[in-house]
Amino acid sequence: MSCHVVICLQILVEHAGRWKTEEEPLPLLEAYTVAILSYAKATSCLSSECENVPLVLENLAMSCLELLLRLPEHVPGALWGEFQSSIKLAHGLLQENGNTQLHMLSAMAQAPGVWNNTTLCSILSNEIPEIDRG
Repeated sequence: MSCHVVICLQILVEHAGRWKTEEEPLPLLEAYTVAILSYAKATSCLSSECENVPLVLENLAMSCLELLLRLPEHVPGALWGEFQSSIKLAHGLLQENGNTQLHMLSAMAQAPGVWNNTTLCSILSNEIPEIDRG
């Protein structure tokens, strides 16, 4: 693989910003999920000589996280399950190479749904999260 993978993923991030997420956010979540997992699987083949290799994953993860936080409703079970398993696998693959860029997304994916994450809900309601109490 070459810089072509990085360029394709950069294009996805750029075009995803134009997607009408208010109307149809779930196909974009699917696209981000596939892109993140594809990046993780290809990461060992990507050359550090390719420009923006680390930035591509960071942009994908942040865009996906932002999309999740904008979702007004529950993500259907099958899609959420696919998201969870893909992010878990991608996070594991990246951690093998010392990359922890998916840590926040991985933490969110461990909950049964976006708005079921107790830490996130505590932060948004100005409460001290359970992990910080004590």
